[in-house]
Amino acid sequence: MPAPTKVRSDELIAAASAQLEEGGLASLTMAAVATRLGVRAPSLYKHVRDRDGLIALVRSQAFSELSAALLAVQETDARQRIAGFADATRAFADERPHTYDLIFRPISDPTEAHRTPHPATASTAAPLLSACAELAGDEDALHAARTVTSWLFGFISRARADGFALGGDLEAAYRYGRERIIDAITRSARG
Repeated sequence: MPAPTKVRSDELIAAASAQLEEGGLASLTMAAVATRLGVRAPSLYKHVRDRDGLIALVRSQAFSELSAALLAVQETDARQRIAGFADATRAFADERPHTYDLIFRPISDPTEAHRTPHPATASTAAPLLSACAELAGDEDALHAARTVTSWLFGFISRARADGFALGGDLEAAYRYGRERIIDAITRSARG
C-alpha cells in the first residue's frame, strides 16, 4: 500500500473553501474535503479535530480574506472609505456567497464554536469603526458601524433572495441607500 499523501494546511483550507462555495455549508464534510484532496478522511484529523474544526478553519480564513479586502480600501476621506468598505463587502458576498454566509449569517448548529464571536471580528470591523468615528464621533462610532453593517447585510440578503420584486435599477438603489446611510451618520456628528 502506498504511503498516504501528506496534506498541507493551506491545501486543506483551499479544498474546504472550494467545497463550501460549490455545495454550501451542508456539503462541507470531512469526507467531501478528503475526496477533493485525493486522500482518506482520517488523514485530515492531523489538522482538525472534527467538522466543527474544519468549519472554524474555513471561517478564520474567510475573516482574513474579508479583512484584507477592507484594508485594501485606501481612501483618505471617511465617507469614501465607508462607501469602499460597503462595496468591498458586497463584492465579497457576490463572489463567494457561501463564504459570506459563513461569516455573517447565523448557523443552525448551536455548538459553542458557532455562537462565540470569531477573534478576527474586531480586526475586520476596525476599519469601518475608524471611519465611522471620523463622521459620527467616538461616542457614536459603534452605533454608526452597526447601522452601516445592518443596512448592507439587509440589502445583500434581499438582493440575493430576489427580494426586490418591484423592479427598478438595483445598482441605483444600492448607491442611494449607501449614500443616505453615510449622510445620516455624517449629520449625526454635526447635530
